[in-house]
Amino acid sequence: MNEPQTTAEEQQETIRFRWSFAILPLLVFLASIISAGIFLPQLDGTVVLSASASDAGREISRAALLSLLLVPNVIFTLIALALVRLLISGVRDWRGDAPFINRVLPLVGNMPGLIQAVILVVILQVCLYNVYEISIGPFWVYAVAIMVAGAIILGSQLAGVLKASRKQKEKSLQEIDNNVR
Repeated sequence: MNEPQTTAEEQQETIRFRWSFAILPLLVFLASIISAGIFLPQLDGTVVLSASASDAGREISRAALLSLLLVPNVIFTLIALALVRLLISGVRDWRGDAPFINRVLPLVGNMPGLIQAVILVVILQVCLYNVYEISIGPFWVYAVAIMVAGAIILGSQLAGVLKASRKQKEKSLQEIDNNVR
């Protein structure tokens, strides 16, 4: 019945789940649900996959398009949440620098959102072509833009993590040096 008392320092080191650790996959999943709600009722029974003449005849059902839109997004969102939960449980008793871990978790948890964003652009392109008969341009442009934006955002996060790691290492070395003297 009696739970062990924790000190204020131990409570401060505890790492708790925050939705920001996996916000990108969650937002893209929400955008996928909204897109499905907007476009799928407007589509015919079969959907043309490509606007190019060389790919004419490549069609799928509306249900298959819904599956292509939602199933990967559900899977990647669950992967992101599971990764964050797994990392939190793995470092729960870690006595290191909690702010360092709090900077790593969003980096890891938001990576699956980049893949989801690429899938969402593909599905939006198919839906826009089938509903309004417009093409939003070559897919590769959007894929590259998403990956570059992701690299910049995640790269800045990684730079912050490395900077925090260096500071922690210097602090530890100074403590060791002070204890030796």
